[in-house]
Amino acid sequence: MAGKLTRSWSLTKQSWAVLAEDKRLLLFPVVSGALTILVCASFLVPAVMLNMHDKAPAGEVHGHQTLIQKLGIPGLLGTFACYFVVNFVTVYFNVALMACVFKRFDGQKAGPMEGIAFANTKLAKIAGWAALNATVGTVIQALKERVGFLARLVLGGAGLAWQIATFFVVPVMIVENVGPIDAVKRSTSVLQKTWGESLVSQTGVSFVLFLLALAIGGLILLPCIALGIALGTWIIPAVGIAVGIIAWLALIAVGSAMKTVLVAACYRFAQTGVCPGMFDAAVVEGAFAVKS
Repeated sequence: MAGKLTRSWSLTKQSWAVLAEDKRLLLFPVVSGALTILVCASFLVPAVMLNMHDKAPAGEVHGHQTLIQKLGIPGLLGTFACYFVVNFVTVYFNVALMACVFKRFDGQKAGPMEGIAFANTKLAKIAGWAALNATVGTVIQALKERVGFLARLVLGGAGLAWQIATFFVVPVMIVENVGPIDAVKRSTSVLQKTWGESLVSQTGVSFVLFLLALAIGGLILLPCIALGIALGTWIIPAVGIAVGIIAWLALIAVGSAMKTVLVAACYRFAQTGVCPGMFDAAVVEGAFAVKS
């Protein structure tokens, strides 16, 4: 356990080192996150308001239906549209960031504008992948709202399997220039080649980020709340909560970017057997053991 945590910490630091060479690359996850929140709000708020306006009288079966069931086909189409736009935004900026990362792996310089320019050349493929991913997500969500507990567990497993199978879709689209269906096939192939160790490394980095999030809570939120209670004021806890939320959002943005760097490194190592120069070879080889 200690060895895995040490390796995860090393991978986290090495992923950050790639971003630290040009911190402007952090603009990608920041803008992506902000746009995602706006998109979700633009879909969710009208749906919730419509649901409240159309609430059935107490006791009717209709009142126990989910939001998608109540809204019917429009709700289903709205869910797909939300999934599609969120997927498009997320993948677009991931492609832009990963294109810059690959150039840096090759010793070249690439900033945000180069990444955006590259992503613009992949708009059709990004839209195709967003549509495919949104379709799968919508179908799984719609089925989960119509079946029992055990079936929902099965569908949850199917959703997880889909996420695993599509783990390398973005780097495949960038490097191999294929469409969404072929990208899923190639992603599965690369994942099998690495024995799934890339997912283990991602989980390790996520765990490190989780520990950092806990540290933010322990070092900022709890002292401020305790001090506020002791002094009988709400101002200090309010300031602490605001600072904590900002720190958490910053950590989410940085973590998202570091995971993108790690996926790129894993894909490069799986394809070439050569460790990206910005990563420690021994750590990467231990985390991304390639199937013989």
